[in-house]
Amino acid sequence: MFSFPEGLNPAMNPLAWLPGAWKGWGVISYPGVPDQVVLQDITFTYEETPWLRQESRLYTVTEDSAALVEREMTGAQGVAVLERGQLLSVETSYWRPSAVTAEGEPVQAVDTLGDPEDAAGNVAVGGHFEVLSTDPSGYVMMWVGQAEGPRIQMVTDAVVRSPDAPELNAATRLFALVESDLMWAQDVAALGHELQSYISGRLSREA
Repeated sequence: MFSFPEGLNPAMNPLAWLPGAWKGWGVISYPGVPDQVVLQDITFTYEETPWLRQESRLYTVTEDSAALVEREMTGAQGVAVLERGQLLSVETSYWRPSAVTAEGEPVQAVDTLGDPEDAAGNVAVGGHFEVLSTDPSGYVMMWVGQAEGPRIQMVTDAVVRSPDAPELNAATRLFALVESDLMWAQDVAALGHELQSYISGRLSREA
C-alpha cells in the first residue's frame, strides 16, 4: 500500500511516489551518438519545503555485460548483470510546484505555509510543476510539466548552454511508475536533428 513520505510538504503530494533511491539501466540511441547500454542512479530527496532535489548519475558498462541485458528486465535485474564502468554524466535538478501550466495559463494556488505574504507558500494545485536542471557538461534547463497519477510529462521551456557545449535546442521527458519500477524516457532536438528519442531507462527502488 502506498503512503505519503513523512514530512513531505503537501504541495509535493502529486510527486509523492518519487522520493527515494532508484537504480537501474537504460539505452542511449541517437543519430551521431554511439548506441550504448548504461547504468543509472537517481535519488529524490526532500525537506519540509515545497520542492524536491534530484541527483542523477549515468555510467558506462562493460561490453561483455551489455550483451547480457534483455529488454524485459527490471531495473534491479539489469543492475545485477551489468558491470559498471566510468561515470558518464551527472545532473542535479530541483522540482517545485508551478502557478502556471506548460502553456502559460494560471492555475489555482493554495497557501501551504500559513503566510499569505510569503510567495514560497503559494503553490499550485493540479500537479503542475517546474524543474531547474544543471549538469557539468554545460547545460542549464528549465522544464515545465504536469503530474497525473503515477505519470509525469515535462518539456523544456528554456535551454542555456555554454559556448563549447554540443547543440541542444529542446527536450521532453516522461516518467511513469510501471510494475513498481520507474520508467523514463527523454527525447531531444540536438546536433541538427529534430526532436526524437535519445535515452530510455528502467529503475527499481532500493529497499
